Amino acid sequence: MKKLFLMVWIIVINLPLYAQMVNMHANTGAVMKVKKYVGIDGSPYLDPEWKSGTFTDIDGKNRGSFKMRYNIYDDELEIIRDEKAISLNHQLVKEFELINPESENKYLFRSGYAANGEYGQENFYRVLYDQGNFHLLKKYHCNITTIENKGYGDSNEVQKFLQSSKYYLFSENSGFKKINKSKKSILEAFPDHEKEIKAYIKNNKINVKNDNDLARLVKFCNSIN
Repeated sequence: MKKLFLMVWIIVINLPLYAQMVNMHANTGAVMKVKKYVGIDGSPYLDPEWKSGTFTDIDGKNRGSFKMRYNIYDDELEIIRDEKAISLNHQLVKEFELINPESENKYLFRSGYAANGEYGQENFYRVLYDQGNFHLLKKYHCNITTIENKGYGDSNEVQKFLQSSKYYLFSENSGFKKINKSKKSILEAFPDHEKEIKAYIKNNKINVKNDNDLARLVKFCNSIN
């Protein structure tokens, strides 16, 4: 009787954890194929090293801390679970945050933004600023390109991952506006406040080529818009 009571007590005390694990449905992800990118130079990852982080599902539930990395090419989050690398179904992940332990920088990625002709609601954007009417978003992109590798002998073609990024201003009212990391592009996005923006850039020594400075500038533009 005591053994039965002990077993029931153990099950009850661990029920929240069990429920959380069961609730990560079978279609949440799949075990990664080790040889998926064999023969392709470069990397499909924002950072190939596993970082600590957390993710939230489409129901708004925080699934806890994992070792994770972001696959730009497949636009998917990968985590370590049960000592296995799992590629999560990106349609079931609302947002995730990667933490760099060396710099303590946090990279927040979010899906659910309206489709903009290039990307759908299921695609992830890095959120650089989201505290005002206009959000500053960065979209990482990666494709496979074929290049000619010229050696001492016959030349041959090799495949290589090529990464790039795009920047957007997003507003619930006006949707997406693609911008460049230039003063001209920001001024075109906020044409009614050219004088104030120019003064802010000059007085605060804003470098629009820097992501953090660009976010500061968008924050200012929100305050005067």
